[in-house]
Amino acid sequence: MQSVCDQNLQKIVNQVPMGFLVDARWLARKGLAPSAVRSYVKAGWLEELLTCVYRRPLPSGAQTVHWETLVLSLYQIMGVPVHIGGDTALAHDGIEYSVPLNGRGLVWLYAADFPNWIRQLPSNTRYRLRPNDLLRTRVLD
Repeated sequence: MQSVCDQNLQKIVNQVPMGFLVDARWLARKGLAPSAVRSYVKAGWLEELLTCVYRRPLPSGAQTVHWETLVLSLYQIMGVPVHIGGDTALAHDGIEYSVPLNGRGLVWLYAADFPNWIRQLPSNTRYRLRPNDLLRTRVLD
């Protein structure tokens, strides 16, 4: 049993960089039972940010999640086809023309579907979640 746990832990270490996020659904697809996830949290290999949302801990012990880490975690690790758009895309290309007055950035994200937990993350960022189909008028927030 211990070798299976070690192999599953090694999968996480190899696939999830420090500070990046995974959710319970992704962990289950990798073969981790909820009891194993709880053990990894207790041992400090994972940090529970929200119910069913985990992060590989950072050495600095940072509490907030940067928006770029969220996007990379969703896209590269969990396989959610998400992309930035609007002012966020312009700012990322160095064409920023508006500065948030309240210190909290606004990030525009586009995807067919988003995990429900995104807005609950500890973050200094507000998210505008939009469908990636330009013909739909449905607003997700």
